[in-house]
Amino acid sequence: PGVVVYVVAPMVRSTGSGSATLSDSEFQALQQVSLRSEATIVVSSSCAGRLSDSDRGKAEEIALVRSLGEFARHRFGSAGSPFESLFDTMDVLGGGQLDFEELETGLGTLGLSQDVAGTTKAVSAGLKEPISRGKFAEVLRAACEFPDLFVACARGAAHPDEEPLAWPPIRLDVSFPPDLDVETEVLSEVWAAKIHEAANLTTKLPTRAAGHGVILVLSSRSRSILQPEEYERQMKGELAAVEDALPKSWPLLWAPGPAELGLLPQTSKRASFSMPRNKASDAASLLSWIRYLLTARPAAPKAH
Repeated sequence: PGVVVYVVAPMVRSTGSGSATLSDSEFQALQQVSLRSEATIVVSSSCAGRLSDSDRGKAEEIALVRSLGEFARHRFGSAGSPFESLFDTMDVLGGGQLDFEELETGLGTLGLSQDVAGTTKAVSAGLKEPISRGKFAEVLRAACEFPDLFVACARGAAHPDEEPLAWPPIRLDVSFPPDLDVETEVLSEVWAAKIHEAANLTTKLPTRAAGHGVILVLSSRSRSILQPEEYERQMKGELAAVEDALPKSWPLLWAPGPAELGLLPQTSKRASFSMPRNKASDAASLLSWIRYLLTARPAAPKAH
């Protein structure tokens, strides 16, 4: 509680492919950071359905498995081992494992309202049969883990040609009137909403010192998509807003490095760290860096 990872990642306004704020690998890494360090991820997106470019088919599979997990919790209760209990219900022979055909047959006896064949495929994706009791529970447990996300959106709804999925789960969606121009008013409104939430999460605790955060700069995706002038405008604008509003003890982590110090306000005294380019999208490496910065709270000179 009171731990924040504030993400600086310029919004991409295209309505076609490649318009998401985060790549799939970046989102997966942030998800692990949230789940393993109990941090709230504060990020922005051009609209609610454009946070990550995660494969739509993969998202649909996760939604099916998550729905099955919620069914198990509703039927057997959240306490104890609901996923193992669900498996035991289907394992009529008591062998502790099910092949894919037995899994589909077992799911068909549960009275699910969702697609049984699709759920079987989703649960068994990437696994070899037979599926053990432990592996089945592991798959459901992973799908039901929810990262804590705060997403400030320039538009509250997905584009008209999309049916938004319930993934990634968004704890709070801040949206703004569609007539606001992303070139002017909306950017400052989005940054203000993010900063307010980040500050609120760390200052609502019994003592101000109890909260801490890291400012994570994820720039590689937007740098490759946006025009240089637009990229620089968004980066300079948000980094200046963050510099003035968030505690100076929160370090900057550039993923990947090197740090683009020319984008920072000239008066910035904030500690700055850079991740190697080949490690920036690796969930384990990003988690390790953020945990270190959150716990050790090192003071360091800006990276060059």
